[in-house]
Amino acid sequence: MLALLVATATSQTVQQQQRPSLMNFQSDWQQSGSNAWNNNGPPSGRGNSRNAPPFGGSGGPPPRGEDVQKVLARLTQSATVQGVIIFTVVQAQQEGQGPPSVRVTGNITGLAPNSAHGFHIHQFGDVGNGCAAAGPHFNPRGVSHGAPTDDESARHDGDLGNVFANQNGVVNLDATYDFLHLGGPGSVIGRSVVVHEKVDDLGQGGAADSKTTGNAGARLACGVIGVAA
Repeated sequence: MLALLVATATSQTVQQQQRPSLMNFQSDWQQSGSNAWNNNGPPSGRGNSRNAPPFGGSGGPPPRGEDVQKVLARLTQSATVQGVIIFTVVQAQQEGQGPPSVRVTGNITGLAPNSAHGFHIHQFGDVGNGCAAAGPHFNPRGVSHGAPTDDESARHDGDLGNVFANQNGVVNLDATYDFLHLGGPGSVIGRSVVVHEKVDDLGQGGAADSKTTGNAGARLACGVIGVAA
């Protein structure tokens, strides 16, 4: 049904494209199994985030944004769902070209076979209370929830769509986004990444929380995004 990437995927930055319909996502996923995100592509379109990110821990502030090249989040708060998500700068900033792109890689295990799950960056770097302390989606512009392929005026900065588990319940993640930042006011450092129970409807589902959470359900696992060694 929806978006994000899976097994044997190769990294690519996808240019801004027309938002695919839920029906198209469903058809692609049914035809190609967990490779649906490869066919539809990860998102593009930059956010103009304004809020400086929080940063926890006793080791002092993080390096300056321009110095950070790699961050990661280790999923916790679940007895079964585990994984490490890595965010890496893949393109040096060029004058007039905006901030660099960020490649998101990693593995998530312990999910139901052949399942889809909402995958988002949340506001706070706190994974307490079963991930509830992570707060809402990272949404500095106060807009509605949408697909990662939507224009920034129609999606949160934390809207990464869906991840798709294979027949073994494993997500092999490799996607590149040009709207994620590891520096500046829109940095994701110090925030949390969350894997949800259900598929994200990308704001199209018509449920009461479709335009805020994508009706993605409970929070299965989460991790604080911190600077990697």
